[in-house]
Amino acid sequence: MRTRLLVMWTALVAVPLACQGTGEGGGCSGQAGDDDTTGSVGDDDTSADDDTTGDGEPVILYTDPEDGSSDVHYRTRIEVAFTEPVDLVSIELAGDGGTVAGELERDETGTVASFDPYGDDPWTHLEPAAAYVASIAWTGHDPVNLSFSTSDVGLAVDPEDLEGHDYLVDLLSGEFVEPPGVGPLLSQYMGDVFPILHVLAVDDEAGTIEFGLGEFEQSAVGEWHNPHLRLGPTTLILFIEGIEAEITDVFLAGDFTPDGSRLVEGSLEGLFDTRFIDVLIDPGAGEGAACDLLESLGIECLPCPSDGEFYCLRMVAEGFVANRI
Repeated sequence: MRTRLLVMWTALVAVPLACQGTGEGGGCSGQAGDDDTTGSVGDDDTSADDDTTGDGEPVILYTDPEDGSSDVHYRTRIEVAFTEPVDLVSIELAGDGGTVAGELERDETGTVASFDPYGDDPWTHLEPAAAYVASIAWTGHDPVNLSFSTSDVGLAVDPEDLEGHDYLVDLLSGEFVEPPGVGPLLSQYMGDVFPILHVLAVDDEAGTIEFGLGEFEQSAVGEWHNPHLRLGPTTLILFIEGIEAEITDVFLAGDFTPDGSRLVEGSLEGLFDTRFIDVLIDPGAGEGAACDLLESLGIECLPCPSDGEFYCLRMVAEGFVANRI
């Protein structure tokens, strides 16, 4: 099985920032203006403050995480949305250990900026159970501060609290990012793709975790960086409702809580051959029933690696949990 590293974050279409310089946080430095004073997100100290609207000037619409959040995931990225496109923006993040390096991006509308701590390195992240302050500045405004602290997720877990235990995967506890909005519909026919995750062995020294999927039809070895696991890309052959199902280009990731009771911030990506649920949708319709249903929702099926026929669907689920049973 081939493996590679994958960072599964909320997708943003990045466009180059017009930079006048590079901030210590690894992003582009914005221009600080004088119609506001330094404060926290949502402060209200002048008539032209950052939380007023109506004059066409960009103001902060929301931040993720929110100011004052105390349970932020240690692998988070910071996102700031503005009411109008911004020309220059900077997000600089600092904690007890000093300034945090990272990468700054904007979406194609110019209204959403995101800061990814440590950039593309999937094994470098914020500290769990730690406090951070993000300084956000954009054209015409002095910086405002966003304060938050991370939860204890990210602290190492004892492998003995995982080995031999089963975890019930609840994909619907998260969000189906792709295709959007059809998770509950497809779950009527698919059930749970692999409802049980069996932890077979954990090796901190070797950096590997072995687990079984579904009803032990198949086992896999993923990368382990306590308490974080990653698997993929790989191909799985599962049996759902007694029907063989092939899932290609599978990636799985998540973090175990310190007591080993849950897998949180789970992410799953795969290319599913929909033909295994055709008979469940319409027993007499033959091949293509699932894709016909999806097409009625504006979703097109993709070619399957096995034969090139357009019966496959790429699905991405993020933020789900799996509880130990």
